[in-house]
Amino acid sequence: DEFILKPAVGASSMFTIRFSTSVDKVKEGYDSSEHEGIKYKPTESGSFGKPVFVSVEEAAEHLAKGWKEGHTSFLVQEFQRNVSDGEYSLFFFGHTLSHAVKKIPRKNDFRVQIEFGGKEVVDNSITPDHSITKVALRALSEGEKITLSPTASGEGEEEEEGRGEGKKEKMNEIAGVNCFGYARVDLLPSNSDPTSFAVSELELIEPALMLCWAPPSSSITFVKHIVKAIEWRNQRGMKVDE
Repeated sequence: DEFILKPAVGASSMFTIRFSTSVDKVKEGYDSSEHEGIKYKPTESGSFGKPVFVSVEEAAEHLAKGWKEGHTSFLVQEFQRNVSDGEYSLFFFGHTLSHAVKKIPRKNDFRVQIEFGGKEVVDNSITPDHSITKVALRALSEGEKITLSPTASGEGEEEEEGRGEGKKEKMNEIAGVNCFGYARVDLLPSNSDPTSFAVSELELIEPALMLCWAPPSSSITFVKHIVKAIEWRNQRGMKVDE
């Protein structure tokens, strides 16, 4: 009965709220204060305390407001209570794990970003063989089936034979290894089993790669992927936005 409502494309938890279908949980926030779109239970000192749940009706109002401000697509996700223990960000160049960072929210909050009081720590325990890495790679593979498929860029079935497949080959060649050139996968411990993981976001468009936490070799690999993509485009006389 706990959910997250957020834009399908967004960053830094902007326009993200938490709502509940439970009347009792919503009642907890009746005397709350609002700041930056999030309702908080005020502390005795008057500062912002624990974020509270809003009602389904308030979530609908939030959705309508989002539409007016240009957010045309939203996601509703089951709220993963284990976010209090931290969200994991795994970074890949090709299908190779580069590094992993654990983002921990401040006490009583669910947003892990630094601007909301969260903190980041590198997690060297996550290896290519770790179970969370396997989940992240499955998420990437599913994303590639959609994005790198012949029809992903508007190539329809009525187009001449081979044209759609040629588009797929171009995209794959840019990626370098028949997959996304670089990506970030955010995951949370699942509500049903804290030892399993749920994908919260697949970051493919200008993701924060947190290279400050990456080993030097990973930064070099990342640059090589970018150079390869630029060279591929230059060889074909393609513009930057193509």
